[in-house]
Amino acid sequence: ENQILYHMLLSDQYVTNKSNMSKLIWDFNDNIKTSTIETHIYKLKKKLKNIIVVNKNKYYLDIKEIY
Repeated sequence: ENQILYHMLLSDQYVTNKSNMSKLIWDFNDNIKTSTIETHIYKLKKKLKNIIVVNKNKYYLDIKEIY
């Protein structure tokens, strides 16, 4: 979960997608079908409430919710 947040914070405009995270965090290629990211995102959303937004295949950090 920490790596996901770290990656999102470093991403351009705090936006990333499943494919990008799969490669950078878990070293998966595009041919691997897994729900690892969705599971971690789900857990993070429960902990952080409105800070993580999921829209289609993209994941956003809504940093205005922090302030």
